[in-house]
Amino acid sequence: MLSIFILAQESTETTAPGWVGPLFYGVIFAAIFYFLILRPQRTRASRHRALMGSLAVGDEIRTAGGIYGFVRDLDDESTVIEVEDGTRLRIARGAIASKITVVEE
Repeated sequence: MLSIFILAQESTETTAPGWVGPLFYGVIFAAIFYFLILRPQRTRASRHRALMGSLAVGDEIRTAGGIYGFVRDLDDESTVIEVEDGTRLRIARGAIASKITVVEE
C-alpha cells in the first residue's frame, strides 16, 4: 500500500503550463513564414522597384511574357517598346521583368 502512495506523490510533480508548447510552436511557425515567404517576396519587390526606377529610353528589356524589345517611350503606368523594325507595343510598366545588359567582350 505504501508503494501506491509513493507513486501517487511522484506523479504530482509540477510541469510547465499548457500554453508554453503552443506558444513555442507559434513562434517557430512565424519565423519560418517570415524567412521562407515574406523576406524573399520583399526582396524581389524592392529589386523590381529599383529596376523600374532605372529604366531609360533605349534600354533593352524582357517582359514577363517573354517579349524582348527596346524602350522607346516611358510613362508613369505604361511603356512603349519597339520589338522589330517599326513594330511598337504599349505594355504596362509592371510587366517588365528584367533589363538586358550586353556584355562586351
